[in-house]
Parts: sequence; structure tokens; C-alpha cells
Amino acid sequence: MNAALTRIANSGVQVASTIKIGAGSGADVPHVERFFPGSRTLLVEMDATFEPQWRSLQAKIPSLAWAICGAADEDRDGYMRKNSLTGGKVAQEPSADATRIMHRRIDTLVREHQMQAPYFLRFDTHGAEMLVLAGATETLKDTSLIQMECYNFKHTMTFDKMVGSMRERGFRVIDMCEPLFRSDGAFWQVHLFFARDDHKAFKDNSFHVA
Repeated sequence: MNAALTRIANSGVQVASTIKIGAGSGADVPHVERFFPGSRTLLVEMDATFEPQWRSLQAKIPSLAWAICGAADEDRDGYMRKNSLTGGKVAQEPSADATRIMHRRIDTLVREHQMQAPYFLRFDTHGAEMLVLAGATETLKDTSLIQMECYNFKHTMTFDKMVGSMRERGFRVIDMCEPLFRSDGAFWQVHLFFARDDHKAFKDNSFHVA
């Protein structure tokens, strides 16, 4: 991650606000913010049990903000199903293992928290990426960078399909980090970084760029 963010920052990508979707504890916020001095972070997380950790982090980073909700395509009531200590999924219908929460569009949250463009969207959403993107149509217009955990198994939107989908939205892969391999050696997942397709890096197709 450190090497990828160093390369990206050196490439001239500008970031004023980071929106971390599926934020968990937010422990890596200070590390990421240092690559984009003066930027501000909004944590979006369904699980309210992380809030004490966010408050501790806010004591060090006063500009930190958070929203306890699921990121979705519409602002509505919904549910969360926890599937691990750190993960969960948005759900539309109630069930014995579901907790009632609000679902919010990223566009709504960006407006309410007065987050300034250009944006860096960080996804850790375990298969809900299309739902989140559908609620971020306005934000994407002013987004300079996207980090997304992409998969080779488990989810229908595998990494190759995600690359094509993001290309249709005007973004291309500029870097990657932290590939993960299954116990049998097969590629499992990777973090991909997408920059706008008009970024200067994509203007030259040669290997050695002056």
C-alpha cells in the first residue's frame, strides 16, 4: 500500500477528501492522509461498535467525520447482516440475524458532510461495489482516485469484470497492491487503484516515459 500510494501521489493525483466505504476501525486513516496533505476523511460504516475507535482517532485528526449507515443506491431504511467481526452486508429484508440501519447514497453523505472535491473513494465492500457506485453518480464526476478490493472468486463481479465496468465509467487501473493467494496458490483478491482516464499517465503508451 505504501509503495502504491507513493507512486500515485508522485503521479500528480490530487485529493481533497477521502471517503472510506466499509471503514471498519479506520486505523489506516493517518497513514493514507499523509500522502495527500490537507485532505479530510469521511468514514462510512454500518457497524456502530467501531465508534469509540473513531472518537479516539478524531482526537488526533479533528477533521475526521463518520456516518453509521450502509452505502447503497438509495436513501432508505434497511438492514445489516454481520458475517464476521469486521465485515457485514447490507440487506433489504429483515431476518433473525439482521440489524436495522439506514442506507445512504454516497452523494448524500458527501453533501451532508460538506466533503470537498476531488475525491478518493476507498472501497472495502465485499461484493456491494455496484450498489455503492449507483449511489455515487454525482461524486464520481469529481473523483480523482478509487481504491477497490477486487476478487477472483466468491463474487460475480470478479476483478476482470470490475476493470471493464470502471473503464465504462471513465476510470483506468493506475496501480495495485496487496495481492492475496489462496492456500492452493490460486489468486484470490487484490487492491486495484483507478485514476481518471484523462490522467497524464495514460497519454503515453510507451514503457519508458520521459
